[in-house]
Amino acid sequence: MVRRGPGGGEPSGPSRIRGTRRTGTHKSHEERVSVIKSERTAFLWSFLGTAVPVAVSAPFVWTAEAPEAAAVILAGALVIGPSLGHFYADRSGRALTGIGIRLLAGAGIATVGLIAASSEEPSAGDGGTGLLVAGAALVAWDIIAAPHSARVHNERVRQRRTAVGITPSIGASGLGLCARASF
Repeated sequence: MVRRGPGGGEPSGPSRIRGTRRTGTHKSHEERVSVIKSERTAFLWSFLGTAVPVAVSAPFVWTAEAPEAAAVILAGALVIGPSLGHFYADRSGRALTGIGIRLLAGAGIATVGLIAASSEEPSAGDGGTGLLVAGAALVAWDIIAAPHSARVHNERVRQRRTAVGITPSIGASGLGLCARASF
């Protein structure tokens, strides 16, 4: 039995669509993806998502009060923060790739640090400086590339919105073609 609204029209309240309850507050994936994203906002998500936690936690890493917690926040900001703009631009694959690369670079930096800390003689050519520079470059690259992710997303949205279709039509004047364009 289908519930009808007042006057026998459309159902009132939530309706069943393919076995799930739908309300007016939930958007489909296509509705969420079809929104144009701001390049500036993508950059700000990446930049501020990295800079603010780094600025707040870095001074506490070298103090006696809870350096472990501050180090975790600092590491999380450097690994996840630069990808926030890519997540905003609905390019989670790009964001997760950046996170994975920075995790590998961080593992390399930690390995070199542990080796250097356990060795008896300090060596100038341990590779730690190179890995730190590479890690910083990876962080900067992801922050700088966030607006590009927004542009890629917006181009995909525009391509989905732009459509040209030709369909056969049968009318009073006979068989014909109907052209439809949407932008």
